[in-house]
Amino acid sequence: MQTIRILFVEDLPSDVEIAKREIEKENIQFTCKVVDTENEFRNELSGFDPDIVISDYSMPVFDGMSALRIAKSFNRNIPFIILTGSMNEETAVACMKAGANDYVIKEKIKRLPFAVMEAIEKSKVRVEKERFQKELIESEAKYRSLIEKSNDAIYLMYDRKFEIVNSTFEQMFGYSLNEVNKEGFDFIRLVAPESRPLIENRLEKIARGDAEDGLYEFTAIDRSGAKKEVETSVAYIDYKQGKAVQGIIRDISERKRLIADLIESKKKAEESDRLKTAFLANISHEVRTPMNGILGFTEVLKNPDLSGKEKNHYIDIIQKSGNRMLDTVTNLVNMSKIETGQEQIHITETNIPEQLKFLYNFFKPRAEDKGLKFTLQNTFPEEFTVINTDAQKLDSILTNLINNAVKFTESGEIAIGCYHKENRLIFYVKDTGVGIQSDSQKTVFRRFVQADTSFSRDYEGSGLGLSIAKSYVEMLGGEIWLESEENKGSNFCFSIPCREKMPQT
Repeated sequence: MQTIRILFVEDLPSDVEIAKREIEKENIQFTCKVVDTENEFRNELSGFDPDIVISDYSMPVFDGMSALRIAKSFNRNIPFIILTGSMNEETAVACMKAGANDYVIKEKIKRLPFAVMEAIEKSKVRVEKERFQKELIESEAKYRSLIEKSNDAIYLMYDRKFEIVNSTFEQMFGYSLNEVNKEGFDFIRLVAPESRPLIENRLEKIARGDAEDGLYEFTAIDRSGAKKEVETSVAYIDYKQGKAVQGIIRDISERKRLIADLIESKKKAEESDRLKTAFLANISHEVRTPMNGILGFTEVLKNPDLSGKEKNHYIDIIQKSGNRMLDTVTNLVNMSKIETGQEQIHITETNIPEQLKFLYNFFKPRAEDKGLKFTLQNTFPEEFTVINTDAQKLDSILTNLINNAVKFTESGEIAIGCYHKENRLIFYVKDTGVGIQSDSQKTVFRRFVQADTSFSRDYEGSGLGLSIAKSYVEMLGGEIWLESEENKGSNFCFSIPCREKMPQT
């Protein structure tokens, strides 16, 4: 047994000896010191550091109650026993209330050893309990600090009620702990309707004791009604009379959006690669076909027996093949300039009726050769006859649109025209041709798309015309759009502003 240190507060040496003898009888190993004044007592409390104090209740210059107060102020857990000749019930109660562990009447001093051991043991239990409580408080403080500093929402839920939520939880959902703990508040309110069956099903499985993955995703909804995609990690722990859910919720809306964007970007990249492959195949066709015509009929022209009529016919084919190749090369050069930002705009005074009339006269023979009705309609005020714009780009835009209309219209009519609306000139090219499928109308102005359409093999062209037209329209400060119905025709429109002369860039 460990040796204990006893500090006696007693003015009678005989009483100390009797007490020591009784303690020794029970084989208690101890050392001791004896004091009878306040100064001595204070010195030995710090110097001797006793495990227990045994004090007489009444002495000439010092008393037991004073010693008790001093001892408890020094160390409130130090065991303290009052040893007195006599004590009434009222005095005994006062001693116990002041912090004494026990009191022993000298007539019954045989009880002293047991009182000493019991007081020391209780003191040890009390000290251990306080240490445990202190560690628990510190642990809870660290746990609370960890929870509060987390960027994720953390909660503890029991019987569908939240016991703990951190500040991130409150910010994420817009409810405080007091609000989510109010009568009638069900946690399912924080789950979007489309995810509620998932959550309820999980809770039913847990209640049956079935194993469930602790990591899952669902759609949450906050106080304002805004939805967000979240990932939650949960653990089911024994709590009170059942199971509690301890969970961490992380907002992954941004991560989901980024993933969706990456998937969409991947699809676009794959689509772009596919269209470029089709475009390159089409360009190869667009170059080889007229080149074969030029080389082939050039060889035929070497025949000295050809008649003049035959020579003229073959020369006409060579000329058309050359023009077709020139158009392809020109489109490629124009698109390259647009891509590299080298294309410039040059604003000049442009006579709109004259430009439309020129294009009408240029394409009319081609349209009539196919048996098409070709009309020109101008319905804008006289003051907008001449405007400041880039005449060459306007010509290129209209040429591409009219050329497509003639190319893709086998019967019916084509109408071109212009009208004024809200300080803008609206140009249109309307035909009764093959039209464009509704799901393709949003992409026809993208580069290379023509090379991928179902009718691309039946009609010549690089697939760059509409893309170039769109780029030129936007450079002029306008916009382009279309209305089309498959097998019924198309109406391509674009607008340009009526404004003062623009600075050159």
